[in-house]
Amino acid sequence: MIDKNLTDKYLLAEESIIAEFARPNNPDAEKNYYKIKAENPKWNFEGALNNIGYVLMRNSRVSEAVTVFALNAKENPQSANAFDSLGEGYFSVKNYALALENYKKSIELNPENTNARDMINKIQDLLKKN
Repeated sequence: MIDKNLTDKYLLAEESIIAEFARPNNPDAEKNYYKIKAENPKWNFEGALNNIGYVLMRNSRVSEAVTVFALNAKENPQSANAFDSLGEGYFSVKNYALALENYKKSIELNPENTNARDMINKIQDLLKKN
């Protein structure tokens, strides 16, 4: 028997989001996320989505990571970090045009983002060589 006052509904929701995205190529993961958000519109899962994206990248599930990073940027349009991560995802799949676009958006939101500046320079150097 569990005292419902001792459960953290936010953490349980976050675990559900993580579990669904952890299942390979799960089309229901995003639906689950939106269902939870609809029920709890004030909850923000920016950090969880960002972490999920990086876990997917580390596990060679880069296209799924890009999907999660894109969701995070859509859900957090004022987050420089979300766009920086989306830029990294696109860079990983060698989509340099979209990587540049997202790194630039990250700098627009946070001019102090040195990682985005470094990555823009790196991408421009790569494009010059090609």
